[in-house]
Amino acid sequence: MHRSLTRVFENFGHGMFSRRRTLLGIFAVVTLLLAYSATNLRVDAGFNKMIPLNHPYMQVFTEHQKTFGGANRVIVALVQPQGDIFNTEFFTRLKQVTDDVFFLPGVDRSTVTSLFTPNVRFIEIVEEGFAGGNVIPQGFQGTVTDLEQVRRNVLKSGYVGRLVTNDFSGALVSAELLEYDPVSGERLNYRRVAEQLEILRVKHETAGIGVHIIGFAKAVGDIADGAVSVIGFFAVAFLVSGFLLFFYCGSWRLTLLTLTCAMVPVVWLLGLLPLFGYGIDPMSILVPFLIFSIGVSHAVQM
Repeated sequence: MHRSLTRVFENFGHGMFSRRRTLLGIFAVVTLLLAYSATNLRVDAGFNKMIPLNHPYMQVFTEHQKTFGGANRVIVALVQPQGDIFNTEFFTRLKQVTDDVFFLPGVDRSTVTSLFTPNVRFIEIVEEGFAGGNVIPQGFQGTVTDLEQVRRNVLKSGYVGRLVTNDFSGALVSAELLEYDPVSGERLNYRRVAEQLEILRVKHETAGIGVHIIGFAKAVGDIADGAVSVIGFFAVAFLVSGFLLFFYCGSWRLTLLTLTCAMVPVVWLLGLLPLFGYGIDPMSILVPFLIFSIGVSHAVQM
């Protein structure tokens, strides 16, 4: 009886060990496949993803967005620290920047606003009633007379403090971005827009004129560029965690086991995203760090 029970437990133990090895093998293969899938991961950012669209305020916002305009803007400001903007060089540069912003990918061209666009006008009261026109009149050549006329038109327009600084040291170009390309229907590639904006900055920034760019697209581009260095920080964090774990438990086997188990969910997360058709948002780049740190913390507690 004793021998038969011993055989039963031995067979049960061998069966459990065999099943564990099989499961470990399956997990290892799945992890390797998902690690390969993670190499196809792309940066996927969207302005609407950052907004709580189910909130009543946001529902009203999206309902009237086409009428009153959206908040996904890109703003390019030209600043001249010395003197004011009313000189030929500044207005030549402002006209070129306006044209470049107009042809940026994803720009809603009807929303481009600058002193050179026809939607920037002035209205004044004269003896005959009302008079008005474009702030920069047709046939503008940048002469002293033209610049003086533009100065007067700007003061009448009400755009001081909006398109032109109060001290006339700078002017800006504003435009809204479309979340989806109206032709292809694909989501706007914010990294491409950010790259084009940086090219615009390098092209037009001079010793006397500074170019400043803000907007969601520019922020996403900067974060995406910085995200490349996150891989290096992750590697450093991995090594530091390994050193501290070894110092704590005194065993390389337990240290490697802990780090491996903490890395598996990170690999699975990054590998599953491309399979489901998703990318990683630059704003969520810390999630893998959190998963890894939680895994290591729980392993130490156990």
